[in-house]
Amino acid sequence: MRFKIDAQVYSVGVCPGPLTRDGEPRGAAVHGRELLVSGEVPSLDRLAVLIEQLMMIWEGNAGVPMPRTAFAAFFVNVHRQLLAQGGEPNLMRLGADGVVDHGGQPDHGAEPVGCECGRCGTKFAVGDITTAGPELDGRTGRMVVRRSVFCEFCNDLMNWTERATPAGTPSGHVVVGPFYAKEQAGRQGRIICDVDA
Repeated sequence: MRFKIDAQVYSVGVCPGPLTRDGEPRGAAVHGRELLVSGEVPSLDRLAVLIEQLMMIWEGNAGVPMPRTAFAAFFVNVHRQLLAQGGEPNLMRLGADGVVDHGGQPDHGAEPVGCECGRCGTKFAVGDITTAGPELDGRTGRMVVRRSVFCEFCNDLMNWTERATPAGTPSGHVVVGPFYAKEQAGRQGRIICDVDA
């Protein structure tokens, strides 16, 4: 991933382990034009660490603290750059060797494996994933399948779309998503009871 702050472009990477600067543990640090995020920062916290570090770069270049009036424009700029590179899911999948992509070949069936929550890392078996029937994607002219899984730890329903094989099964090649929505109690058959002690 790369981010342009003023006229300078900074590449973002993940240090495989802890990151220290002058003997002090850090969530992130800049060396030259490379911004490194500590491998010990949970993937859910990476966005906050990234934005904080990019703000420090901006302030270092400007020589003054970021005024409140400049923050909105700065944040929108960083957010647009992040979205253009796959958004927060790609930032969360970023590893020491680049973005980890477990997608399969577009025209071959994926092995019957589960998935991982993009927010907290919880692993799901293939039987936990709901897969809709194949449908034609009008934008690309290809057959796709919509898939979803509920994460009880995040209370989110993770949705994504994959290319379909000629047989109409998931290929493992994600074309859109994942997207997250808060799950409504009872939507997937869960019962929540309030008990007064």
